[in-house]
This record gives sequence, C-alpha cells and structure tokens, in this order.
Amino acid sequence: MDFFIEKLNEIKPGLTLLITDYRLWLSFLLLGILSLINYLIKMQLGNEILYSSFRGFIQLILVGLALTWIFSIKNPLAIIGIFMMMILIASRIAEKRSQQLRHVFLPIALSLSITCILIMGFVTLTKSIQTSPEYVLTFGGMLIGNCMVASSLALDRMLAEVKLKEEQILLYLSLGASPYQAIQPILRSCLKTALIPALDNTKALGIIVIPGLMSGMIIAGADPMNAVKNQIILINMILVGFVLCNLLVILLCYPKLFNKAQQLKTVLVNP
Repeated sequence: MDFFIEKLNEIKPGLTLLITDYRLWLSFLLLGILSLINYLIKMQLGNEILYSSFRGFIQLILVGLALTWIFSIKNPLAIIGIFMMMILIASRIAEKRSQQLRHVFLPIALSLSITCILIMGFVTLTKSIQTSPEYVLTFGGMLIGNCMVASSLALDRMLAEVKLKEEQILLYLSLGASPYQAIQPILRSCLKTALIPALDNTKALGIIVIPGLMSGMIIAGADPMNAVKNQIILINMILVGFVLCNLLVILLCYPKLFNKAQQLKTVLVNP
C-alpha cells in the first residue's frame, strides 16, 4: 500500500500541472469549428463529437498516469506482461473488424505475438534500442499498432481477392490443387498490396511530413540526429512487421475459407 501511495504522490504534480494549464483547454476551442460545420451541413454528429473528444481526453489522461507508473517499474516480467496484454487487446480489435471470418482471434494473436517477439527481440538483442521500459513499450506499442492495422487489412484484402477470383480458385481446386496452391496467387497479391503503402510512406519521410516519433523526440529536446536514428529503426521495424504479420495472418486464416472437404465456402464468397 505504501508503494502505491508513494507512486500516487509522484504522479499528482504532473497531473495537477496538466489540468491547470489553460493552453490545454484553449485547444478545445478548435472543436468549435467542427461543431459549426456539423451544424451548418446537418451531419447530426454533435453528440458523437462531444463524446469522442471527452473519451479521448480521459483515455489519454489515464494512459499518461499509467505510463508514469509503468515506466517506474524495473521488473522485466511486468513489462513483458504489459506487452502481451497490448497484443491481446490489439488482436481483439482486429478480430472485430473482420465481419465474415469467425474465430480468428487466436490466429491474429499468434501472428502478432510471433511478429512482435521476433522484431523486438532482434532490436533489443542487437542494442538498436535501449532496453528501458520507455523505449521497449514505446517502440513495441507502435509496432503492435501497425501490425494490428496490417492484420485487419490482410483479412479484408484476402476476402476481397477470393470474391474477385472465385472462379480461378474453383478451377484450381477442380484440377486437384490443394487449398494452399489455389490461394497462393492471392497471398502474393495481399503481401504486395500491404507493402506498397508502407513503402510510399517511407519515400515521403522528411519531405512531406516529419514522423511522429521523430517529432516527439525533437519537441522533448532530443538531439535531431538521435531522433532520426530512432525513427529509421522504427520504420524498418514497421516495414518488416507489415509483411511478416500479413504473411502469418493469411497463412493461419486461409484454411477457414475452406471446409473439411477442401471446398471453398461459398457463404463467405457470396454472403
């Protein structure tokens, strides 16, 4: 109990400073522009705007308090536990986005876990990033978030490609091909589609936009070249994560498109 009271006393000054900073509250005046647009064109999103803004504000406050406490923990097992919890939550969110494929939580969670463990293990063992909670959870969180999006896009793209190339898949199956052989061209297309946006974003780095991690470090007063180094490491992690997570999700989920007789489930193709 004394430990939690001590940590709460450490958090209070920062929380008080945040809440009493008038500049934070003035920034909410920008939402007036959005409310005005909502009123003029009758989008009927007034309640949604207020709810989303309030919820986002509360969530960020709670995240800030949680991170203040988490970063003070030096127990590696606790950090690993938090990391795995983030993966499970991301997997659940990605599963909800998949409307037609059911029971994909475990494949998504396994794909995210393997991807993140391999990449985070590599960058920590090679000392590309520091092993402090601040670096591990920050880099890991960004990697998990991007892999979550990648897994959702992979499932959506796979279903779209299956619908588009249903006759081709059925032809392959009728000629004796296995489900994997029938869907292999789709796998290649999905991986290519997932990688192209990531490559385009990489091309625009530093020219059109300053990336988030780099911006945050510069605003915090870090050396710009150190910020550049960390951003490059993160971009490389995300590029590999996109492809690896897409590959694993598709390989683990494509069997759900076929029944036990290795026939394509038409209910998924023509819902």
